[in-house]
Amino acid sequence: MTNAEKNILFLDNAIELPYAKKAKILHMFGDDTDIYANFDELEPKLAPILTPRELSYVKRSAKQNLNQIIEGYERDNIKTITIFDDNYPELLKKVDCPPFCLYCKGNIDLLNTKCIAVVGSRKISDYGKVVTAMFTKEFVRAGLTVVSGMALGVDAVAHNTVLENNGATIAVLAGGFNHIYPSANFGLYRQICQTGLVITEYPPNAEPLAYNFPVRNRIIAGLSLGVLVTEAGLKSGALHTKNYAVDSGREVFAVPGKITSSESEGTNNIIKQCQTTMVTKPKDIFEALHINLEEKSKKPSQQLDMTTTSILNYILAEKKTFQEIADFTQLSTRDLNNKLIEMQMDGLIIKLAGNSYISAR
Repeated sequence: MTNAEKNILFLDNAIELPYAKKAKILHMFGDDTDIYANFDELEPKLAPILTPRELSYVKRSAKQNLNQIIEGYERDNIKTITIFDDNYPELLKKVDCPPFCLYCKGNIDLLNTKCIAVVGSRKISDYGKVVTAMFTKEFVRAGLTVVSGMALGVDAVAHNTVLENNGATIAVLAGGFNHIYPSANFGLYRQICQTGLVITEYPPNAEPLAYNFPVRNRIIAGLSLGVLVTEAGLKSGALHTKNYAVDSGREVFAVPGKITSSESEGTNNIIKQCQTTMVTKPKDIFEALHINLEEKSKKPSQQLDMTTTSILNYILAEKKTFQEIADFTQLSTRDLNNKLIEMQMDGLIIKLAGNSYISAR
């Protein structure tokens, strides 16, 4: 480990410093000096940069055993990738204030794959669930890695859809691994650690402070070729991700929603500002990003029977309850239940809350 890398881990574990201060300190010493090993000698040079409180935390950290902390990461299966590491993603270096260190759990090879971000509101409608799952499923088939923030709503639907379809996903946290937020997604976090990748710029004990959430969105945008906003209100944090994407020269896409829906005001506003961002099918995104789907990734055309086709046409425009579909088809409860299960397994429909169904196409 170089001095520059060790300095990053030392400062990270001392206190969460403002980015500008951390950058100034790291630039000042470069790879020539080990701040941790020579703290007493270097303290006078750090004093003008740090507040008395910050300096006291750094001083306290200098008395800890940094090597033991690093060994603890290894025991907890936490990999650290600094901005000087060959594994650090090149795309992420191009954003403003790229994180100096990524703390990772899972498959770090995903950091250097073709990624697309899927983001949106924590308060998700049935429509949002359908379009998020529909686009995400196609991204998996195209071999893209789906990046999101593991929040409730759109993020969770995107991650879960990837996992259900054996795809690759990266979750970007706003705090350390010892403070998973929201706690309701702890199971999702463990699943992603096993088959995908969870990353954060914060050491394990850092709490997910409110300020961290919009800031972490630069990482979501920075890792990705483009950002898709499937459903978002006017104050959704996903709009921060959109702004970071624009500032970083990444493509931005938005799915239009009902003009009467508050959950879609944010996405509809994005489209008003720039109509080229509007997408209604995954193919629109693939064309914009110049992604050519390999033949093996394409789903073979399905031969649908008359009952399946009839149900699909009936629920295409809006969700229908089990009873409404039963009245329409005149099938017995048992036969209809078997048919709907079959259609779900084929990826043709999605079951919603309240025993309702909607087309996945």
